[in-house]
Amino acid sequence: MAFETIRVEEGEGIAWVTIDRPEKRNALNATVRRELLDGFDSLRERADVRVVIITGAGDKAFVAGADVGEFAGRTPLEQRATMQGRRIFDELAGFPKPVVAMINGFALGGGCELAMACDIRVAARSAKLGQPEIRLGLIPGAGGTQRLPRLIGPGRAMRMVLTGELIDAVEAERIGLVDAVFEDAELRTRTESLAHAMAAHSPVALRLAKTAVRAAQDVALTAGLALERELFITAFASEDMREGVAAFLEKRASAGDSGTCPRGAQSGTGNREVTTCRARIHSVTTNQSALSATIHSWMMRVPIWIHWAASSTLRARFAGCALSWAPRDLRCPRRAS
Repeated sequence: MAFETIRVEEGEGIAWVTIDRPEKRNALNATVRRELLDGFDSLRERADVRVVIITGAGDKAFVAGADVGEFAGRTPLEQRATMQGRRIFDELAGFPKPVVAMINGFALGGGCELAMACDIRVAARSAKLGQPEIRLGLIPGAGGTQRLPRLIGPGRAMRMVLTGELIDAVEAERIGLVDAVFEDAELRTRTESLAHAMAAHSPVALRLAKTAVRAAQDVALTAGLALERELFITAFASEDMREGVAAFLEKRASAGDSGTCPRGAQSGTGNREVTTCRARIHSVTTNQSALSATIHSWMMRVPIWIHWAASSTLRARFAGCALSWAPRDLRCPRRAS
């Protein structure tokens, strides 16, 4: 798939999505947002991609914010129209695979909101983050007033939003806005190592774990614990779980985890081990549709009160019975009218 403003590259279980407008400090315009949706859609069911890293081209900015030029002369009704439908920020939060934001420079306004929608945020020591919309007579409009307080607390969020001040990466790590800070020269290597550490594990377990942890932001503890229990049970429907347990008991590497096989000796035993391991990998990595269907069928067994308790958004749209924060293929189908 050809793109104008982003690059998508894959290898060794990881996909890199790079916003490629360095001359505009990777500002988000309508084309970037649309292509990001298309790019992530292309990776959603890729069995060979387990983790996605999103970053900005160049060494100046992750995303310096929205393309403010698009705001000029726009009426409230026109702005409302541009914010209807799917939004990349929400799609990242609900993406079924872990998404890491590699913040390699300025992450301001919509750029900071894009990073907050990701599961993990790592930053270069030189990076700067902030929500400076107040300087334009605006407020954050892509999650800044909602995700920021959940990450750093309401007081700190108020200060950032109401002053528009920028903070450096070290301060962002101290208050919990980013999860790790690396030296600029090591940022890509260290981020890739982090992604590999996740990609080494079962894609089914990664998906269920992300769903459970994301739910903690929206639901009461009792409902969250019940959902966690049901997702734990769901994992027992996966061949990945059976392979992982068998590997642990047999004291060998799990094919579902590493995605690689031992080299094996030249002896017949070693060759059989490699052949068996490769067969397991094939089984684990080429049946994503079947795995998704299995997960879906088990999620349908989650007691309905858990869905009811999940979120105010859910209760307002109960006819859909969908977990608003869950990956798309872990959501319940609409009920017949």
